[in-house]
Amino acid sequence: MTLNTALSIKSLRCKKLKSQQEIADKIGVARQTYNGYENNILKCDLETVLKILEALECNKTEIKDFFFALEQDILSYLGLS
Repeated sequence: MTLNTALSIKSLRCKKLKSQQEIADKIGVARQTYNGYENNILKCDLETVLKILEALECNKTEIKDFFFALEQDILSYLGLS
């Protein structure tokens, strides 16, 4: 994940009043691993991102907004924005 994507995940989690431990438990990883995803220390594959969004009980709009932000991150990374 890029920094903005990691911040989006953290923002969603805080908005939903969930702890890192709650989400880590739901996706089957240690809290330290989840913290690594959220702080952009560890890379996160698409399957894990989808598990996180499901664990956060995101609605369609939140998922759409998340992937729009991810698309913008990718375009920026590639210098296409």
